Amino acid sequence: MASKTDDVLAELIDAAKNGETVSYRELAVRVGMNPKFPLALHSCLNKIVRESAERSKGLLPLLVESIETGMPGDGLFRELSDVNLYKGENKQEFRRRNVAWLHEFWSSQRA
Repeated sequence: MASKTDDVLAELIDAAKNGETVSYRELAVRVGMNPKFPLALHSCLNKIVRESAERSKGLLPLLVESIETGMPGDGLFRELSDVNLYKGENKQEFRRRNVAWLHEFWSSQRA
């Protein structure tokens, strides 16, 4: 049986393959989590960040954005920094560059 983290990862891969981003709310609903209680989703995203440090599939959690800001939350950047994947550069540029890479990489992985 797949874990919630596996479900979140699968949704992020689908978004990347389709050249999309996804809001926190939409992602929570897609994986059967309550969007009013985001702690479980954030925990899954942080786990995916830690796993990203060990593999070269890209920083998929950067595809998730706040409806209000159009950017991931500060907690994601802290987690990326904690595993030495973000070094404090401009957040918008860092995200833009990584999202472009994710879309290109994963679109070539379509089955």
